[in-house]
Amino acid sequence: MTMMRGHNFGTVGTTCLFLLLLLCSPLYAASQSGDGVWVESEGIFIMGDASTIEVAKRGSLEIARRQAIEKALGIFISGQTTIRNFQLVEDLIHMIARGQVTEEQILEQGIQSSGGRGSAGTYKTRLRAKVIRLTSKHQPDFSVRSNLNRVTFTHGEDAQIHLRVTQDAYVYIFNVTEDEHITMLVPNRYMGELFLPADREYTFPPDTLIAKGIQLTTFVPSGTRRSRERIKVIASRHRLAALAHQASEAIFQEYRTSDTSLLINLIRTLSALDSSEWAEHTSTYEVVLE
Repeated sequence: MTMMRGHNFGTVGTTCLFLLLLLCSPLYAASQSGDGVWVESEGIFIMGDASTIEVAKRGSLEIARRQAIEKALGIFISGQTTIRNFQLVEDLIHMIARGQVTEEQILEQGIQSSGGRGSAGTYKTRLRAKVIRLTSKHQPDFSVRSNLNRVTFTHGEDAQIHLRVTQDAYVYIFNVTEDEHITMLVPNRYMGELFLPADREYTFPPDTLIAKGIQLTTFVPSGTRRSRERIKVIASRHRLAALAHQASEAIFQEYRTSDTSLLINLIRTLSALDSSEWAEHTSTYEVVLE
């Protein structure tokens, strides 16, 4: 296990994520075939004073389509979410997908309320849609790379993480241990966000944290002589609000085995982005007890 000097890493570990419960409404049935999944969804468009019926109709249909894709993605992901110990983060990344509506049937469409004095009218579309899964493919022109100052550390040695992005990006850093824990290193209590310009090397922890007595110190868990761990880095052209929340007291946000909130939020956030808008990289290291 690795720790910031004076503070243990905690974290998320292996578990099954039942994203269907989060992403799919129980009010609608879904059926799956080999080439897609059928879901029902609805879109409510709030009509303004200048809205025409045609604008409201198109708007509610697009909202219904987006909700159908989100529900279908939840079904696709929920069928592949038995995450195995140390493969945790790699499996998470491989599960992320996008969706596309290939067939649709309008079940209901029309004005729900015309709007009275001081209230807006609404237009509703209820849709049955067939959604296929599109696997994300990252663009080679946007990437992030990370490496540590060593591949193998002796118990008690300090580590440094070196980062570089090919385009300006917000960067998020996690430590993943063999005993199924994840600690979010960035952002943290002292670094609300990390924005890196393109092609400029950055070292974590920076001098500002070192000045506070915070180092990335490695150690081997009690009862073992070797620990194999990973640093996972995710770079995004946009702020990932789902990863912004931090504990009020701890320096670093920790996720334990029973806490799936990080994984759920990360999957939902990244699946909503185009694959050209984010990138990831993993560095592996070992800590040995001499």
